[in-house]
Amino acid sequence: MQIEMIVSGSTKTEAELRISEVVNDFVTGSMIRLDNVDINISAEVTGVEKEFIKRWDYKVTITMQGWEKSTEQITVAVNGTVQIILAEGNLAAPCDIEITPKTDIAQIQLFGAFYDQVSGSDEGIIIKNLKQGKKIVISGDDCTVLQEGKNKFSDTEFWAFPHLRPGSNTISCTSDQCDIVIKYKPRYM
Repeated sequence: MQIEMIVSGSTKTEAELRISEVVNDFVTGSMIRLDNVDINISAEVTGVEKEFIKRWDYKVTITMQGWEKSTEQITVAVNGTVQIILAEGNLAAPCDIEITPKTDIAQIQLFGAFYDQVSGSDEGIIIKNLKQGKKIVISGDDCTVLQEGKNKFSDTEFWAFPHLRPGSNTISCTSDQCDIVIKYKPRYM
């Protein structure tokens, strides 16, 4: 996609600084939202061209490559030890799983979002040393496992970060002593 705009300043330095700020906004904010469309596009800047038009006015063309279409984040609370989530979209979507233990737990297993990339089988995850009230976030987007913002990867056993497949996903946990919330953005081809 190409975006063309006119960037102006009262001096050459001001115009250059504004161009830099505009380009930086595109580089750091890589989610594009189109008017009247409920789908966001994740993209990255692949090129920037600047053309002098007249005194301190420049035509700036930013070229972006999109790689993913998604909608707004959906949050689902897992009630009990089994929950079926009907994931929207038509592509697998990374998800974040938040686990807040109601009591100290030595170990739990969680299934329904940890699939082997080759065989497609549900490998599940083991999480150890859960402490009452201390939220653990397993992020399929960021590829992290954090407990209250600190790395907890050493207390887990799994082969793939969580994602939901389009359609029905059965999420199950070996303990009913945890509050579990799953967050994902449906993805589309």
